[in-house]
Amino acid sequence: MVPEFPLKKDADFQSTNVDHLLYRRGDAAGTRAAWILFELKTEVNSCNDLQIATYKSALDLGMPRLLNALGLIANSPHASPKYSAMPKLGGYPPGAPIELVYLAPCRKNFPDRRMRSVTFRDLEGLELTEYQEVWDIFRTIVLPALRG
Repeated sequence: MVPEFPLKKDADFQSTNVDHLLYRRGDAAGTRAAWILFELKTEVNSCNDLQIATYKSALDLGMPRLLNALGLIANSPHASPKYSAMPKLGGYPPGAPIELVYLAPCRKNFPDRRMRSVTFRDLEGLELTEYQEVWDIFRTIVLPALRG
């Protein structure tokens, strides 16, 4: 939905950006609706605990407060025009919970159930029915390169 979604820092109008903000719709099978903060790391040394703490704080704040903070960033005197140009997120329930999906070469042990660590190795055995040809190429060429 939104690439490079900004998470406002407490001290000022600066932000830490999460790679993508997504929305997962709930279904009859029991999957609950949720906002997803998605972070992709391609290098082991880029797995940053301070950044993860920022994401955990965002989960605790909830989407209504994150959207309010986005408005503060967008209206600050030195704001980048990209913040006011971000897509409007109307039509999606702001009260839905937020989860983090952290895709990286390294496994992170998150004590918070709202935070999920996925490694490139986890993806190797995944079978997809849609876009199977593309997935096969990705799995055989890209994943091994990301594993190092």
